[in-house]
Amino acid sequence: MEYIIELDTQEAASHIAFHNLIFKPFKINIIERHQEAKGTRGKILEVIFKIRTLNDKLIKCKNGNGRVILSDHQLISYRNFHKVLHSYEYRRNLLDRKALELKFVDFFLMLAISNYDL
Repeated sequence: MEYIIELDTQEAASHIAFHNLIFKPFKINIIERHQEAKGTRGKILEVIFKIRTLNDKLIKCKNGNGRVILSDHQLISYRNFHKVLHSYEYRRNLLDRKALELKFVDFFLMLAISNYDL
């Protein structure tokens, strides 16, 4: 499956970061809320993801909500992905980028399948 990953489509000093995973039929919007820190982003406090069609129509979850908030082990896993995807090694191609990105995409596809009727 082909996909495009858009990381950090927001200012570095902002307390909210937006990421997108774009597929052919839909896209996954990821919203991070960070702890307040001077000049930089602090620790990730909350991660929300939504699934939209490519023309920005929100797709409802199985429970009728339009969004999913990551909690417990999902949030810990996401923080680990975030740490690696924003590392020096990743940016300088010292790691296998394709494998890391595929694990990140698989993580969100697993969450999407468990929370949405796709």
